[in-house]
Amino acid sequence: MDEIDAMRHDLMVFDQQVPLGNHDYGQRVARHMHEAANGPNSARMVVLQLKEVLQLSIEALQRASGQYDETEANVVDSVKRAGHSA
Repeated sequence: MDEIDAMRHDLMVFDQQVPLGNHDYGQRVARHMHEAANGPNSARMVVLQLKEVLQLSIEALQRASGQYDETEANVVDSVKRAGHSA
């Protein structure tokens, strides 16, 4: 997550359209390059989606860890109660 956050600054270069001249062809190529760099299938978007997946994974692992800790505490409590009643 930290690496992706650090890349955010580097990815800002894609915010600007490359100046390829004032002629029609250069402007069309520059527009196409900008759309390719920022479109839904671009590497930039994949990196941002990866961050979302990592965040969801972290949350799921934390939730699972909490459930494990709770289950373990219940088992320990049950064993203690069973030991006192024996």
